[in-house]
Amino acid sequence: MLLLVSGGKKTAVGDSDYAAFAAKTEQSLEERIKNLLSGVAGVKNVRVLVTLDSFESRDASGGSGLLSLTGGMGSSVYLPSVRGVAVACDGGDQPMVRQRIVSLLSAALGVGENRISVAPA
Repeated sequence: MLLLVSGGKKTAVGDSDYAAFAAKTEQSLEERIKNLLSGVAGVKNVRVLVTLDSFESRDASGGSGLLSLTGGMGSSVYLPSVRGVAVACDGGDQPMVRQRIVSLLSAALGVGENRISVAPA
């Protein structure tokens, strides 16, 4: 069982609820990334796959760790940790476009460039 915190309220989430939450979160991230990348020069017909790892707590100072419920109200935001991102797009075979995508997603998602893969569509 997993405890999620929203607005200071603790909510118990079972395995099936967590799977649904994770799938919805992945879909939301994929759509946001697709919208972001469609504005990048040289990128067309974008398809995105995001995989989530686990939940991490990231506090205002930028620290992170495993999910913790010890912070005060409003001091922590609970986010799923991104395991990896795969992007297939027209233009993905060009080194300059590929580097733009990797750098942009690394900065936007806070993941290492080694967790981002770009391929031509």
